[in-house]
Amino acid sequence: MKKENICNIPEPICGIHTTCLKINGFIPPDISDRAKACISKEITYVDKGTGETGTRIILNANKWYGDNGWCKSYVDYRYIYSEILGEIGNIDDTPVRVDFALNFVEDNYDCLHKLHKCICLLAAHKYEMMNKYESIDPLKLEHLTTRVQNEYIEIENYNKKIESSGKSQFSNRLEFRSKALNQTKTRFQSVEKLVDDWIQRCNSFVAEYEPMTMECNRFLLNRWSREQGTIVKDMSEFVRKYQDNIFSLEQLTALYSELGVNNPKGSAKNFIRYNEIEFISKNALTSYFYVIDKSMREYISKGAVIALESEMINCA
Repeated sequence: MKKENICNIPEPICGIHTTCLKINGFIPPDISDRAKACISKEITYVDKGTGETGTRIILNANKWYGDNGWCKSYVDYRYIYSEILGEIGNIDDTPVRVDFALNFVEDNYDCLHKLHKCICLLAAHKYEMMNKYESIDPLKLEHLTTRVQNEYIEIENYNKKIESSGKSQFSNRLEFRSKALNQTKTRFQSVEKLVDDWIQRCNSFVAEYEPMTMECNRFLLNRWSREQGTIVKDMSEFVRKYQDNIFSLEQLTALYSELGVNNPKGSAKNFIRYNEIEFISKNALTSYFYVIDKSMREYISKGAVIALESEMINCA
């Protein structure tokens, strides 16, 4: 990514998108319409340990403000969350899953796609994730989403503008999903702890950069062996086709070296001289993780400030 591009990335609007909760019984039929609107899904499940049947709900407290609403602070979300739980009653308010969203009003999904894909691949490499996905509209050829996941965490970037048919106030969304929060290993402590965990994970991803790009090269070499001379006519066409999986000049140089190119560094520089290819540097990642850190902590701290002001008013 060009230095001026990373510097111009607007700070995303952070918030909790959805929370998954376990309830004892079923949702009362007489809850308010506002509360009903916040319940995205009701799921029946069987407990693996006891064999008993239970119910979980997916709660989106942002819907309290309407289809296009968004809670601007954690204290705001927590207040609405408590109101809804109070109406439902008979519920365990300890979440089993919390999905954080980093939203962009700006229509920058395509611009940030490679940066977000890099983050997904770094996470997949660090945690040896087997489940990695990308989707493209087969008719319009528009990129829709990139997602990686395991039992405990998920990261997904998706084109919110397309997903919502242009109805959302946001155009681009990056989600960090904390899962299995009812298990001993990952048991829920607090939303603040979940935020700290995600910030620590993001910062740790930078150390995965070189090994991740070399792993990309391993699969690119395998792909080259299948496509050379039949699907692609030469290396330049091949690199242009798969440039989304090439993140640095060093990686491209190493790829040319593995392909047996004479003077691989010179060839890599020559390629970028005549072709537009976006690189995502470690510095760009570090800068972007700072933006994410700031946005997530502001969401939590803004709530704390509002709560403190409320307490001061009540004391007065």
